[in-house]
Amino acid sequence: MGLFFFACLICLIVVVIFLLKKFGVWGKINSVEKLQATVEKGGVFSSLIFMLLQFLQTTILQLPAILVTITGVLIFPKWKAFLLSYIAIMLGSLFNFWLGRKAGRKFLHWIAGEEKTNKWIALMSEGKYVFFLMMLFPMFPDDILCVVAGLTNMSFTFFVWTNLLCRAIGIGGTVLFGSGTIIPFKGYGLVVWI
Repeated sequence: MGLFFFACLICLIVVVIFLLKKFGVWGKINSVEKLQATVEKGGVFSSLIFMLLQFLQTTILQLPAILVTITGVLIFPKWKAFLLSYIAIMLGSLFNFWLGRKAGRKFLHWIAGEEKTNKWIALMSEGKYVFFLMMLFPMFPDDILCVVAGLTNMSFTFFVWTNLLCRAIGIGGTVLFGSGTIIPFKGYGLVVWI
């Protein structure tokens, strides 16, 4: 069962990437400007397209979360960009946790490599609060950590509460700083950003 699931999962990822490239979507989502144009073309479905991209960057696509979130800030009001990002990223995080439980180490070795997988598992085996701290600070690969959490004996409840809190802080910070509300993109703000 595990090998079959793993093979199906890899096929699904390959098919999604193939379809994105075949229909030219891949070339339209590699910068903020291109992402913004792609989402805005969706008209009344812009919110759903944005959420789908945010979910995919959390699970399959190799896009930085900040790129997609900033795109949302440029298109939607800040509160809406936050809410759409939060929902989509939470769904992606839950999917990644489930993936860790179902696909196991082989999948994570394929995604991140055996050495990194073992490093993350060793770190997280030191206690569940290590996971909380890694999710809270921006220098850790949150999405991979969600898959790793699925490989550990971490309770689903702790995983969900950690993500609800830490993702809100991270997305909220990205929305506020990325919108230029706290540090503007002109005047003295340029010096601060540099």
